[in-house]
Formats: sequence, structure tokens, C-alpha cells
Amino acid sequence: MDTFKSVLLKRIKLMRRAAGYTQQGLADKLGVQRGTVTRWEKDGKGLDLEQIEKIAECLNVSSLQLLDSSSKPAHDIEPLIHITTQLNDKGFQYLTQQAQYLTYVPELSR
Repeated sequence: MDTFKSVLLKRIKLMRRAAGYTQQGLADKLGVQRGTVTRWEKDGKGLDLEQIEKIAECLNVSSLQLLDSSSKPAHDIEPLIHITTQLNDKGFQYLTQQAQYLTYVPELSR
């Protein structure tokens, strides 16, 4: 089972990518080095509540959305999170485009 910390780190990475940011892009927006964002996503080193709030603001989500490990989406997204962590930025952009296309297919969308 994932720990609170590992879920948080996965959510930061997933939401960063969904917002269209590379690690460098998010780092630039936050005024930190790319290596800092890499560390946050890898092991959470140096990540505190103030940084989480700034990250959430940049990603246009609430800090609660990043922190609330009890909130469950309509579907179990853990397999999707795992897949997306294996993709580079180009692969993630392609996956996002394909997923957006699926929302226009009536028998596959809500």
C-alpha cells in the first residue's frame, strides 16, 4: 500500500504533467532549480507545506487536492499514475491527447 508521502509525490508529478509543465517549467514558475522539483517528486526532500501551496497554485488546484489521500476519484487511477510515471514528456503529451479524444466517443464517456 502506498504511503501518504508516496501518494502526494505521485499526485504532484501527475498534476504537473496534466497541467502541461515540465520539471523545468514548474521550477521556473516557482523560482527554484529543476533539481529541486526532481527531488520533490522523487523523495519529497525539502518539500514543506509552503511549497505544496505554491505548487498547487501554479497547477491551478487546491493544496487539499494534493494533500487529501483519502479523496478517491470516480475510478481507481493508481494504474494510470504508474503508467504515466514511466513516460517521458512527449509520451505523456501523446497519452493526454488520446485521452482527450476518448471523451468525444459517446460510448466511452459520461
